[in-house]
Amino acid sequence: MKNLAFLAILGLNILTINIHAQSSYAHTGEPFDVGFKSTLTDLKIAENNYLNWLNKTREKFIISNYHLTNEQYYSVRNNEIDKWRYLAAGILYQLDEKQRVEFIDWCKKQTEFNKLNVINELKLIDKQVFEYAQNFISSTDGLDIKLKKFKSKGDKTGGEITLNEEVTWGIDAKVDDEYIKVLQIKKEDNLNKNSFDNIYTASFELNKEVNSFHLNSKGLIPERNTLNNSNQIPTSFTFNALKLPDFNADTLQITWRPDIWYNQFDGVKLGARIKSNYQKEWYKLDAGVYYSLGTPQADFDQYENEYQTVSWFATFESRTEKLIPNSSIQFHAQQLDGLEAYKAKYQVKTNSLKTHLGSNIGYLNRKKEAYLNYLFDNRLWNTNQWNGYLEVFLNHSYQYKTGSGEVHFTLRTSAPESDYNYSYVRLESKNTQKISILPVHIRIFAQYGSGSNWAPESQLYLAGANPEEQMSNPLTRSAGIIPSSLGTYGAEMNNFHESGGLNLRGYAGYLAPFEDNEGTQYLTYRGTSGVSATGEIPWTSLIPLQVKSVEKYLNVSSYLFGDIGMINSNNPEDELEWADARADAGIGAKIDVFQWWNYTDLKPISIRFDVPFWLNSPPPTQEYFEFRWLIGLSKTF
Repeated sequence: MKNLAFLAILGLNILTINIHAQSSYAHTGEPFDVGFKSTLTDLKIAENNYLNWLNKTREKFIISNYHLTNEQYYSVRNNEIDKWRYLAAGILYQLDEKQRVEFIDWCKKQTEFNKLNVINELKLIDKQVFEYAQNFISSTDGLDIKLKKFKSKGDKTGGEITLNEEVTWGIDAKVDDEYIKVLQIKKEDNLNKNSFDNIYTASFELNKEVNSFHLNSKGLIPERNTLNNSNQIPTSFTFNALKLPDFNADTLQITWRPDIWYNQFDGVKLGARIKSNYQKEWYKLDAGVYYSLGTPQADFDQYENEYQTVSWFATFESRTEKLIPNSSIQFHAQQLDGLEAYKAKYQVKTNSLKTHLGSNIGYLNRKKEAYLNYLFDNRLWNTNQWNGYLEVFLNHSYQYKTGSGEVHFTLRTSAPESDYNYSYVRLESKNTQKISILPVHIRIFAQYGSGSNWAPESQLYLAGANPEEQMSNPLTRSAGIIPSSLGTYGAEMNNFHESGGLNLRGYAGYLAPFEDNEGTQYLTYRGTSGVSATGEIPWTSLIPLQVKSVEKYLNVSSYLFGDIGMINSNNPEDELEWADARADAGIGAKIDVFQWWNYTDLKPISIRFDVPFWLNSPPPTQEYFEFRWLIGLSKTF
């Protein structure tokens, strides 16, 4: 068995592929297709073409006092605005956080539009369009056109339009199947400004009855929110065949699909799932409901029929620009896999998106003794005890010439009506430092906790994530797909590891007994305070081997790792005492699945196989150097 395992990991190392996923997006009906790598190129091309056109126009104006006709002018102008709008409202929401920061940094350096010396009309409009595009890119509120009032009866249709900024060109509308220009706004037009809320208003009338009315329907004016432009909210409702719908900046997209899941207590669960989003950051809903068949089920003699017959969850998240720029709110509720949970989160991001500040509130409970059968180890959670908490968090990412990193700071305390009493302050830092072409990953973790009555699921764990953190992963919130035998605690190491906590992976599943100077023994597999450091060297980065046919979908790598840390040994009500430091080292292999073939609605996953062959404090029945193995479904970095 040991030889087979060594051959398996050796084979993975030899066949390691050093791949970096490159996302590409193709959207029908848009001016041009782009992925992130081509985004900057396309933007530069659009800018250069536009500058060339302006220079030629200026030359003609100077030489012959040539004027573009309105039709010619708007044709070219709308084409360029549409490209800006596509880049701002389309690409921005396709990028991950790191890519978005890079894109924003580049866009902020582009100031040529503001420096153009052109005729006054063009200069004014160019400046406004560029500022609106910058508003998109900086994730601020930006221009918003709103159909506030609308009434159509007989041969008369009227309404009122509101804007939060003054514009100098016409607003088009799609009236049933006809495109018209309903409002030409200029400074001298009858545009009323409410100084109290800084809102501009204007009225319009049409001499016919209208069923469908949609302002700015061609998207020629760069606008953040288009859902309030119509008398009917533009909505699409489609079947989700495990594929995300094509991006649409003007429609509230709703999808549904049947769903199936399994765990050891419910057996097979059949249900349905519904999702919605607008521009990927507004009105995001993810909800599901399931019916448990109760078969096939593990052996539960006492509680065989006390599983949750019906279970459900719902998560809603949306940006709250009207309250604070770059802010968002999230609500979550569930009665799922034996856990009743209610959570809310509010966070604010800086314009650079590198710093997040926010707060959480949550309440967790397992009502019945039977619901402990969902867990890997039923000793790690109490029943009918509400774990209420309040959190404040600060996350910051940074980059420098030879590396990058992120810092997470969390302060938690018990919430009102909680059955527990505890608090902690936590600091986690992850950094990647490049040494020549070889990246070195380092994680530093520290927590200080206090309180006389700790929720066991929220304590600090020596080897990995605590049970509360495991609830956020569908594969670890209950045993079944991963057998419970791999995740229990005992006198020997076990074979499943979820990244988190002090992350001393070589001690996964080990109760880690420690005897103090007075001969009192403590089990230090969990505690309230601790410090640790983790290092990984992905040595396969030195292998310049790529397989282009699969680089979009997965990456295989191998790394050397080492973990060291220590945890407190005292009971929560006693003074702080430390157990001896523990450490491990070994080699591991990882498969990062970025995309499941063409099924883009399935989440990425990392599958690890770690061999912590050295421990400085192994169980009495083991040697310091010995073959041990772990599997994991999360990555440390």
